[in-house]
Amino acid sequence: MLYPYLPTTPEANFQPMVQRIVNELQQKNPQMWLNAVMTQDLEYDTYTYSNLPNLLGKNGFDLVELDTLMLGDAVDNHLSLPASPAISNSKFWQVGLEASTYKN
Repeated sequence: MLYPYLPTTPEANFQPMVQRIVNELQQKNPQMWLNAVMTQDLEYDTYTYSNLPNLLGKNGFDLVELDTLMLGDAVDNHLSLPASPAISNSKFWQVGLEASTYKN
């Protein structure tokens, strides 16, 4: 899931940006299949607390880009998991950790 207000040209309707994300990820990870969904359907609004259990729960998405404003609610409701070693060993880990830590 991607935020519906990421920068793009209005006439493009986000498709070039979404396609680039899919292409780059799959080129680097050919074993992975990415279905990127761009929607403004209120059912997928990540700023609505009542949506989080459906989006982040066991029947939800595998990966959600969640605003850190919602991090506390996700953690308090057991909707987050520890980072995998593959992520926590990346060169971006320390910056991400510092930007999004909640109650350790």
